Amino acid sequence: MDGDGNRDNRRALLLASIPAMVQLLLKMGVGMVNKLMVGQLGEAAIAGVGVSEQVIFLLLMVFAAVSTGVTTLAAQHLGAGDRERIRNVLGSGLVFGVLAALPITLALFCLAGDLLAWMGATPEIVAEGSTYLRVVSLAVPSIIASFILTAIFRAFSENKLPMYASLGAILLDVSLSYYFLFVARKGIVGVAYAALIARNAELLFLLTALQLRGRDYGLSLRHALAFSRTTFGKLVRIGWPVSVDMFIWQAGSMLAMLIVLRLGTILSGVNELAKLVPGWILTPVMGISATATAFVGRDLGRGRFGDAQRQASETLRLALLITLAMSLLVCAAAPFIPGFFRFTAEGSRYAVYAILFAALTQVTVFPNLICPSILRAGGDTKIIIPITTAGLALGLPAAYLLGITLHLGLLGVLAGQALGDLAKAIIFYTRYRQGAWKQKLV
Repeated sequence: MDGDGNRDNRRALLLASIPAMVQLLLKMGVGMVNKLMVGQLGEAAIAGVGVSEQVIFLLLMVFAAVSTGVTTLAAQHLGAGDRERIRNVLGSGLVFGVLAALPITLALFCLAGDLLAWMGATPEIVAEGSTYLRVVSLAVPSIIASFILTAIFRAFSENKLPMYASLGAILLDVSLSYYFLFVARKGIVGVAYAALIARNAELLFLLTALQLRGRDYGLSLRHALAFSRTTFGKLVRIGWPVSVDMFIWQAGSMLAMLIVLRLGTILSGVNELAKLVPGWILTPVMGISATATAFVGRDLGRGRFGDAQRQASETLRLALLITLAMSLLVCAAAPFIPGFFRFTAEGSRYAVYAILFAALTQVTVFPNLICPSILRAGGDTKIIIPITTAGLALGLPAAYLLGITLHLGLLGVLAGQALGDLAKAIIFYTRYRQGAWKQKLV
């Protein structure tokens, strides 16, 4: 294919990725607004929210397998015209998800302070974080049920309803957070109540949509209890590689946070700001990654392996260009960003260095987003788990060695994590170059 063809591929990929980019940018922007509002309470508050969210996200990864399986099985049954089994998929996913969420909620609510203290959080962080965690733990059943309903809608290519539900929840979350923080003066507990209300509102929207729109698909609320042990087993078998990979990645993030907590309250708060940098830079790449699976998979399904290879190569080039441009923009803004947070002078100084370092290292990370999407398009999925594990096996010890043992502080921890991400990117790219993913699965 000539240069014009390659440019056409990049243009088509970019245009198709724009809707996903917009949705991800909106979510990232709202997360940033919430960080800004909580940041007005100081380093302890922002660190407390960050640690609490890390705990919840880690536990939610367990349900990624069920969510992935729901979309896959429902789509296959839809193609076969078997609506009865789609109802079993819906009910099996929802019943398991809600029942499994209840003990998780109880444990988080009762053990919030002890859990954060066990992780090594300072007393200030424990005081703020435990308050937030207790309230937000009550939203876990709603979050999991929303995962399952979203997966069902996606199986029917009904992507707008979940998007509207998420955007509505985001706007409600931001509005209520502002009210509780700056009008009602409720502090961090107000932010937690805003999140709880927003998550429940999102679930209510999706349940209403299921009842009103589900009739087009032969579904309704009464099918939410249609549990089948056989169907549930299939959901788990299909989705477990995704769940394990996400769980390992989230566990690695949790362990990295444990290392940072040893550095004290100020640097823990700064780390929460540094963790926003990948989102700022890589959100457009995430949109491209989501679209690349469909583009590459379509060529593979047609048996056009050369076209699939060229599409994959153009995807990587486009991701590199976007990452470089976004990294330079964040570097230019780095000196001004800490001023939006109520950090101490020491915290603000560290924050500038942390933002610069995080921005400059993102160029080594983008293959970790693009290559897995290409591998999944060709069914090369199980290899992703050992690659993720290998990156963490290098990055976490390096972070501890540089940050704690050699007393390089937060920059040492970030450098160690960057080494792990670089190793992971090299392995992913090597696997991509080997071409095991270039196979027709249908």
